[in-house]
Amino acid sequence: MPVASAMGFSVTYFSDEAGGEGGFLLFIMLVTIGLIGMIDGFGTMGSARGTRYASVRAGVVLLALLSVVMLAAAVRILLSPRQTPTIPPMPPAQPPQS
Repeated sequence: MPVASAMGFSVTYFSDEAGGEGGFLLFIMLVTIGLIGMIDGFGTMGSARGTRYASVRAGVVLLALLSVVMLAAAVRILLSPRQTPTIPPMPPAQPPQS
C-alpha cells in the first residue's frame, strides 16, 4: 500500500525514499503474529491436555505449527542479504557525425 503519492509518484515502505522500513515492519508483524499464535496454540494444547473431557484437535495444532513457520519466515526475512540495485554504466557520448 502506498504511504504517500503526489503528481503520479508513489512512495511505499519498501521504496528507497522511505528508508526501506518495509522489511523491518514486515519482520515485526510476523514475529508478533507468530509469537501470539505460538503462545495461544501451545498454551491451549497444554491446558486441554490436562482436562478430563477435552482433547486437542487439528485447529489448535495447526495454529501452533503454522505460527512456528511464520516466526521462521520472519527470521529468514531479517537474515536475508540486502540486494542493492545495480545501474548499468552509460555508454560514452559519441560526438555528432556529419
